[in-house]
Amino acid sequence: MSSWPLKGRRHRPRIVFSCLPCHSRKIKCDRHRPCRRCISAGRAVECQYQTQQLSPASADGASAQYSSLALFVGGKPRLGTATSWMTLMWEFKEIRPLLFGTDPDYKDIFHRIRRLKDLYPPAKAREFPFGAPGVMPESRTKLVSQLPDRCVAETFLGSYMEAFETVFPLWHESSYVDEMAQFWANPESADWTFFAQVYIMLALGCYATPKAKLQALGLDGHALSKLYLDHASVAFSGSQLTASFNYAGLRTLCMSMLARLMDLIASNDQRDCAITVGLTVRAAQTMNLHRHPRLFGGMPGAEMSTRIKIWTTLVLLDLLASVRSSLPPVIHSGDYDSSVRLGREADNDTLSPAPTGHDSDETPFDHILADFLPTASHIVRMANSVNQELDYTNVEKLDRQLRETLGKVSNLHDSTATPRKHHLRSEMFQIIIRRVMLILHEPFGRRPNAAVNFRCSYMRLLECSLALAVSQGALHSQNNPADGMKWALNMFKEDFETALVCIALGIRGNKFDSEALTVNGTTPRDIAWSTLRRAVEITQEQAGDSIKHHLIFLGVYVLVAALECLECNGPIRERIFEAGEKFVSTMEKTKGQRLNDTPTAPVSDSPSAPGSEICSNTGPELNQGDTSAYYIDMGDLNTSVFF
Repeated sequence: MSSWPLKGRRHRPRIVFSCLPCHSRKIKCDRHRPCRRCISAGRAVECQYQTQQLSPASADGASAQYSSLALFVGGKPRLGTATSWMTLMWEFKEIRPLLFGTDPDYKDIFHRIRRLKDLYPPAKAREFPFGAPGVMPESRTKLVSQLPDRCVAETFLGSYMEAFETVFPLWHESSYVDEMAQFWANPESADWTFFAQVYIMLALGCYATPKAKLQALGLDGHALSKLYLDHASVAFSGSQLTASFNYAGLRTLCMSMLARLMDLIASNDQRDCAITVGLTVRAAQTMNLHRHPRLFGGMPGAEMSTRIKIWTTLVLLDLLASVRSSLPPVIHSGDYDSSVRLGREADNDTLSPAPTGHDSDETPFDHILADFLPTASHIVRMANSVNQELDYTNVEKLDRQLRETLGKVSNLHDSTATPRKHHLRSEMFQIIIRRVMLILHEPFGRRPNAAVNFRCSYMRLLECSLALAVSQGALHSQNNPADGMKWALNMFKEDFETALVCIALGIRGNKFDSEALTVNGTTPRDIAWSTLRRAVEITQEQAGDSIKHHLIFLGVYVLVAALECLECNGPIRERIFEAGEKFVSTMEKTKGQRLNDTPTAPVSDSPSAPGSEICSNTGPELNQGDTSAYYIDMGDLNTSVFF
């Protein structure tokens, strides 16, 4: 009679919260970084931790936070994760019951704020690239007849190449010239995907064209962009079975992501762009774009360059979509070897030679971007992962890599690009790098005693948030009729909002020095206040563009209103209600429509403070004017809108 072998008892590995030296010596650890025992023993350098969590209490706190932000609203499960700016909003405890619609005294004003979304046209995000239901493709002749005059088209295409192609390259330069020349020579012979590609380039180019040029041509840029997007959608729907399997189709899908990131295509929610990313990635992989083109013998150099450009841009778009949707990136760093820097594996004799001469249009920025993307994707993946295992030693290592990349971008001189393109590319990449640095350091920089235990993250959080806010102001200053930069402001609007919330949290926690003077004679705290007040003006100008712009303006408005009230110890309940009223009236004026009902103000908890009194500004004024304009809003919208 045989007996079954007994299974050994399974033990779940314990999570070690003490530092490793104290744990190995079995002595009590205070769990600081470094702990007092390691400091007194002279081994502060060896004081390392197994995980990023400091104690079981921190794990319980994280669970409590997620239980507060994970809701089932409107029949849908919603969750705010690490890269969501509304998750940071939750840190403002004083306005949390009001901001998330949990205070019954503000029920009426919250309903009015929610109803403001009815002033915007309904979202049609999923019509492109899949096409509107029941819409039949137009004939090629009709699509040709809808093209603008050649000179106007060249203006819009040139604007596209100067703006978007500089940061999100999809074309080999000589191939673009040849293919467009063939198209204009005989447009009727072009296939459906090429029509879709041309029309969406016209839409994006029109959107990026400075207002002065549009006025000189007598054109309405906003209306034309929408019209060209409709034509692109119709053309793309005519080639559903083949669009995903050629370069024109992939470019069209990538450009549709750019349009979504700027809200040129209205989205139903933040995850619409992530859906398109998933489709495009799989389509690109079926064409083997994720493999290095030197693996394929006999491939022309121009096509090799095209494949690398499209794949690299797709990885970058996947990264940006992941940050906005709070979902992990689709592409893992180990899933591809198609990169300008992957000559490391090209020593194999079976590989074809790299393109040279006129076939290669690589730039120094291409190499920097190729080195940056794997690191950035890893950081964003860890931030949006359900199991965050990144310890602080790796955080400091990744920070050094990002700072090194940032230094390369800041100091690089690209002789292959015009001064405008070089400046634009450098500025856009710096914004992306600093946003990734915020994601890396935010979990540590806001912890208790972060200034001591996580000094690097503490400083980097303040530094990068201010730098991003300054970039927003710089782009807004460049957004003049002669040099339009509205597309860039819209592209990174959520990133700027995240930075502004970090600044507000820094002011609230007295983290900005109010005594140290900078080179221009102002203190860091003064600069922080100035950027917040400037952001109110910038976001108010854009608030009527889309629902997302509306929500971002709402968030900035309530932050500044609540923060100034807390600074002067005023009655926050009355101030918030007053801010909500001002926000509603501002948006009604912006959209040219009015809501009907008028709510009743809540009863004040502070009878000595009259409801109409406005707190004085505690920060420096950016310009002269009615300072009550900064008292803007109560940020509610039920979490079904925010998440």
